[in-house]
Amino acid sequence: MGLFFKKKKANNEDVNSKNIEILDLDDSSKSKDKVVNTLEERKNNRIILLSVGIILLFVLLLPSIVKIFKKDSLNNYGSGTSNENTNSSGYCIIGSKDASMNTKNIQFYNFNKTSDNNISFSYRSSSIITDYKSLGLYFELYNKENQLIFRTAFNPTEKIQKNIVYSYNIKVNDLLYKEAVSSSISSLTKLKSSPDEYLLCSKTTTDESFKLVEENEYGFYKTALVIYNSSSVAFPLPTTTEENKDKYNTIFKTNYNDLKKSNITDIRVENNKLIYSIDLLKIDLLNSNYKLLYNLASAKRTIKIEEEAKGWSCE
Repeated sequence: MGLFFKKKKANNEDVNSKNIEILDLDDSSKSKDKVVNTLEERKNNRIILLSVGIILLFVLLLPSIVKIFKKDSLNNYGSGTSNENTNSSGYCIIGSKDASMNTKNIQFYNFNKTSDNNISFSYRSSSIITDYKSLGLYFELYNKENQLIFRTAFNPTEKIQKNIVYSYNIKVNDLLYKEAVSSSISSLTKLKSSPDEYLLCSKTTTDESFKLVEENEYGFYKTALVIYNSSSVAFPLPTTTEENKDKYNTIFKTNYNDLKKSNITDIRVENNKLIYSIDLLKIDLLNSNYKLLYNLASAKRTIKIEEEAKGWSCE
């Protein structure tokens, strides 16, 4: 009986041993850990892939982003939109360090009055410009009433490089220097030889032999000088001698020859009289010694001030 009992116990132990082996808790824990680890690995892989994708996208878009920031930097450099920097007409107030304006991919800023009646400004371009004359840009000055008092072509002495800061100086007469309070840069590419406004200036002088009557009529298209008509007539005085009676005929014929070389056809010279017309949009001065009275697009105020300073009467 005792032996039989031990044997049965042994069998029970075998059975229990087998059950423990089937329900091995260690193996179940390992399998569960593997499942958890697999989920975490997938999550980490997704994060890595997403990060790599973002980095690649940033690298691909980097040139465009840099270009945008460079453009914004150029446009915002020295820019000013408050009333402290620009007036009601949008012109830059001279002396305001934050006032600027952009045109034709060029930024103009730092307009200042300097010594010896000079007015200076800085400029830089967002691109290389070799043919600046084709831009038709003009520097303008305005008085406190926002009236145009001066205009001159923007003519750099060298090719404009990209993102290089240049300085520009313009000399004006005393009165214009005092009157100027604001400035602007305009593009005048559609001027026409069809004046809508005129200024007539005249002057009479007398020497020992002649009375010389001169008249210049200036025609403006949208405030820009485009043509002028000139008339000079010398009237002999009783004191005129045989020796100097042809004085003005000689002077006028010399002027006539210079004008003919300048592609000017509307000229008349006769009996101490010279009359001609200048179209500033067509004149060619390459082969001529003729000096223009005023350049294309000059302002009416400038001409009036300078002519009256020389003793002419203008109206």
